[in-house]
Amino acid sequence: ALGIIKKALGRNHLDYAAVLNNLAVHYFEIGNYNQAEKYYLEVTPTFLSLYGSNSSEYAVLLNNLGVLYFKMGDFLQTEKYYFLGDCGDSALRFPLFGGDSLCRACAG
Repeated sequence: ALGIIKKALGRNHLDYAAVLNNLAVHYFEIGNYNQAEKYYLEVTPTFLSLYGSNSSEYAVLLNNLGVLYFKMGDFLQTEKYYFLGDCGDSALRFPLFGGDSLCRACAG
């Protein structure tokens, strides 16, 4: 089904991105972290293109990658994605959550 959707709609279509994200979540939930990583990384540029770096959808995806890497024991990657998704980009976090966000300390 994924190949059919990709061929019919293209890589930058919202429905294709949704399928990739759903596969990533599914594989995460059943503990197949390598497959989850594959799909999360594949959908990341599409989410960025579709939603932009200031979107809550993109922030949630980055946070999900952080959680995934935590479960995998890759704490450097965990920190990277938590920082990017939660408070690394003040332009992302402040418009979404306001200046009183807990991420204020991280954003500088």
